[in-house]
Amino acid sequence: MKQINQQVEMITTNKKDVVKIVREMQNELQETQNGTHPEYIMLLETLEQTRERLHKLAKIQHQLAVQHADNVFKFTESQIENDYQLGREDVKEKIFAKLRAKKRELKELLDKIQARGIQCADEMQVLNDVKVPNKKRDKKQVLTGPMNFKLSDSEARGDIAIIKSRAEEADQGK
Repeated sequence: MKQINQQVEMITTNKKDVVKIVREMQNELQETQNGTHPEYIMLLETLEQTRERLHKLAKIQHQLAVQHADNVFKFTESQIENDYQLGREDVKEKIFAKLRAKKRELKELLDKIQARGIQCADEMQVLNDVKVPNKKRDKKQVLTGPMNFKLSDSEARGDIAIIKSRAEEADQGK
């Protein structure tokens, strides 16, 4: 009988423990739904800090992307202007080459006429007075402005490390 009483007492104690655990679970559930559970608050703070850090990191990446895009744009603009200037010079040179060829042909014609004994000194003087610029020497094009080069993997990792360190500095500066 003593054994049976002990078993009954143990079952009663276990039921009380179960009821106590269920009440604690209900309290935790209520605290979580109300937003007052300590663990919920702690994890929410961590989540908020992570969100802020990621926003700062995204802003830094955005600034770098904008800066890169601006540099590419400026470089492209300068390339367009350089190409335009070179194109203008090419067009002029093409016309000058035609004029030099015409002048050479006309001089040969006047030389042939003089060789036949016909005087054309005045025409030759007029032709010599026409000054067609000589061909300019080809100049190497010098590029100015920021260049758009592909980064090696190690340089890209270095840039990422810089971005992360700036984000960490921003986190510490709160």
